[in-house]
Amino acid sequence: MNTTAFIVFYLFLYFLGDIVRRSLNLNTSIYGINLSILNPLFFLFVSANFVFLLNFFFIGSIGVYLVWIFSFLLLILNVKKVTRKFEFLFPAVVIASLLSFSTYGIDFHYDAGSYHLLNQSWILQEKIVFGLSNIMFPLGNQSLYEYLSTIFLVFDNLVILHFLNLVFITVFFHFLYEITRSGKSNFLKLTGISLTLFGILDNFGYQGGANGFPNIQNIGKPDIPAAVLLIISNILIFNYLITNDKSDKNMKLIVYLCIFLIQLRPIALYILLILVYALSTNGFSFLLKKENRIFIFSSGALTMMWLLKNLIVTGCLLFPVQFTCFFNFSWSNQNLVIEANNHYSNAYLPYTFDQNIINWFSEWRGINVNNQILINFIGSYLILYALMKIFTIKGLNITKQTLFIRVYLFTTLGFFFLTVPLFRYSYGLLTSFLLFLVLNRKFRFEFVSQTKFKVFLLSVIILSPALIVRGYSYLNVIEDPINLKVLKIPKIEYTNSDSWGVVPVPANNNPHEFCWVNINCNPENKQLKLETKFNYVLISENVNNTRSNG
Repeated sequence: MNTTAFIVFYLFLYFLGDIVRRSLNLNTSIYGINLSILNPLFFLFVSANFVFLLNFFFIGSIGVYLVWIFSFLLLILNVKKVTRKFEFLFPAVVIASLLSFSTYGIDFHYDAGSYHLLNQSWILQEKIVFGLSNIMFPLGNQSLYEYLSTIFLVFDNLVILHFLNLVFITVFFHFLYEITRSGKSNFLKLTGISLTLFGILDNFGYQGGANGFPNIQNIGKPDIPAAVLLIISNILIFNYLITNDKSDKNMKLIVYLCIFLIQLRPIALYILLILVYALSTNGFSFLLKKENRIFIFSSGALTMMWLLKNLIVTGCLLFPVQFTCFFNFSWSNQNLVIEANNHYSNAYLPYTFDQNIINWFSEWRGINVNNQILINFIGSYLILYALMKIFTIKGLNITKQTLFIRVYLFTTLGFFFLTVPLFRYSYGLLTSFLLFLVLNRKFRFEFVSQTKFKVFLLSVIILSPALIVRGYSYLNVIEDPINLKVLKIPKIEYTNSDSWGVVPVPANNNPHEFCWVNINCNPENKQLKLETKFNYVLISENVNNTRSNG
């Protein structure tokens, strides 16, 4: 039942995305790859931003309902155009079927109950909130994923939020399949093969494996969607540079993906390094052409609105980067920014230049699963390096473009260790780093182009998603294969806060005392003041214990 439900969900987003892709006036293919594989991402990007922009003026639930109304109308009006693509979708359906087994073992992520669902509830029930982060600093990390998730909170069963993450993983594996089958460059084909092998190696190694390849997380986190977007964006930008591409439509696609990525994971701003360089290779002609002005203006306007949202919610353009904050606003909170930075420094131990790098590295390895993933990543990298040496040979000489790609890959790793070196933030980085191995390489042997080998290789790619599903999920399939997985918000008891709102009462179904979806909840029992000014909620520290109207 879970498999059927997810396939229907994926196909629904696919066909809606097909309509969105055509409205964005993008090419039907890029570098030989059928662009339809990204259809679900097009719909998710546009619909999430629709809810985001509308939330400046209306409560989020209005935007969500409009998304669903428009979606069904678009499907009805375009039904004849979207029902002829089932043959192309066969690999995606197989991949989706295999990934759907993970549903049988899924649950809420710790952070879902802590702040993600609370953030989404505020979006649904209020217009954009001034100083929302004052409730607790994680609410300042309001990525587009929160707006995206609200679209699916209209359903009573929150397992659909797991389906949302699975869509990104399905697109990722379908993308690997397509670049291996149809990619026009050696780089694309070798990338598809090497990343598939990297994913297989993820299941073996020190303490059972885990090498940094994107995996399946519990419900509520945007880490894997961000990783998928980073990997796909890097691959397309690298190929753009390697092939000296000058297509404006291809660049538009790349810019869309980069904006989506940064909105999902603001710390991924480093993607701008390679994007700006790609634009510079054509003398920034893309930015100067009249026919691109509307696209450039709309992209710039969306970016400015996103920064404005950050400023309203946190008092910072990029929370919690202190030099981007404006503490003269009534809702700005310097202590909160310091608290957030102290948390990230103490919990994840980023490197600072005043530290002994050997002592720091030894201490960092002991945090969480850092050492496990590091060892397995190095092992997987060495295995793939050996295989590349055996089965490929050096192709073209190193160019300025490929040299910059190498510099960029090392820079992103350095940025990771200097900011928030938590390994769930690194999945896209580590997987992208493997592209270092396939730059300027081509196949050594002719048998790789033979039909039988291609069929075998593509079959491995289609079936490899089965390996990232955890074993206990398969056991649950055997025990209860028919019933649909149901996940609902637990019923929580509350008591009055010392200041504003209520606080959760400790209970067996809420041992960590999370607020879940209650926007009147004050999880840290802070002294807060809530005001309503011009129908907008403003939250600041202390002063009064009531919610007043102004």
